[in-house]
Amino acid sequence: MYTINDVAQIFSVSPYTLRFYAKKDLFPNIVRDKQNTRLFSDKDLEYVEMVLALRHTGMSLPSIKNYIDLCALGDESIIERLSIIQDELNNAEKKC
Repeated sequence: MYTINDVAQIFSVSPYTLRFYAKKDLFPNIVRDKQNTRLFSDKDLEYVEMVLALRHTGMSLPSIKNYIDLCALGDESIIERLSIIQDELNNAEKKC
């Protein structure tokens, strides 16, 4: 398990940014210890990486939240998730 400071160091982002994203429920499975410290698992690190990558493309936080929620649904949401990623790719290409 990793603390928020560990994760911040791994991904070169501030703990504040991670806390902000966590408060927006972008990391759905984070647990807290007895001291109320957020603890990230290896699976949570995958979510952090995904959120940071999507954010880097310019995707809005509500859109990222929607994408994360669809991920939680599993395979039944693959087509919808693919559509979201394709739309983001098209938007990014238009900006270039």
